[in-house]
Amino acid sequence: MAADSVIVFNEIMYHPHADVDIEWVELHNLFAIDVDVSKWSLGGGVEYVFPEGTIIPADGYLVVTDSPSVLGALMSPDMVHGPFLGSLSNSGEELKLYNNGNRVMDTIDYGDGGDWPVAADGSGVTLAKRKPNSAAELARNWTWSVQRGGTPGKMNFPDDDIKPVKHDLIGFGDNWRYDDSGSNKGTLWRYEGYNDNSWDLQPASFYSGQSIIGDTKTAVTTLYSTGCSDEGSVLSPGQEDGHYFITSDSTPLTVMQNHPAWAANDSTSMCRPGQLSPARASVSEILL
Repeated sequence: MAADSVIVFNEIMYHPHADVDIEWVELHNLFAIDVDVSKWSLGGGVEYVFPEGTIIPADGYLVVTDSPSVLGALMSPDMVHGPFLGSLSNSGEELKLYNNGNRVMDTIDYGDGGDWPVAADGSGVTLAKRKPNSAAELARNWTWSVQRGGTPGKMNFPDDDIKPVKHDLIGFGDNWRYDDSGSNKGTLWRYEGYNDNSWDLQPASFYSGQSIIGDTKTAVTTLYSTGCSDEGSVLSPGQEDGHYFITSDSTPLTVMQNHPAWAANDSTSMCRPGQLSPARASVSEILL
């Protein structure tokens, strides 16, 4: 069964995870031309009237949320509207999309049980339509998003004829951004659109000592390794830690000063033979 409207419900964050408390509803334009949705409205669990001049571009998206300033910082603000009135029920409810003549254009009566996917109920993923042009009212046409936080303003899932492509997020010698201030950065940094330009920049292989990138010293004073000998004694900052090595050249990592936000090494931070065998790990594994 296919959708019979040009604009349809496509993705819903009705029960976000507690650390990112943002609700939103995404609409999708199925047409190959721009559609003017001025004075269209949402009704049911939440209410919102789109202002004059609201356009959903061809094959495009529009998101209505209770927190437009927050969501607008993570995606194109032109696609974000709100705040809507009311809230999306965690246990399910009916939502309707009306055109400017008050005709119902699309309807969804979602739930958190039965044939509806329960993963979208508080785990951090969204209720996402499998195929954009399928009917919204049928539970079988919905599933949960592949990634946490969903894909607001984007396609839910790639087309069937698109083959997966492997992407290397960062090479061993590439630069990456990091924050070692110890301050609470909240949770928005986990989202793709977060602006991290104020964070420091270093090669991916940075550690205290000689970098593999030229002859530049790239000390990072908050890198934290085991910091204990096999006998259980605490190693002072600046000593080599024989439990971890840089995989590129087998150089042992150097014990660093603990960050004040972390628990300090002490006599209980023991690594005895048989409890922790010498291991080889990449820097990314150490940091995680």
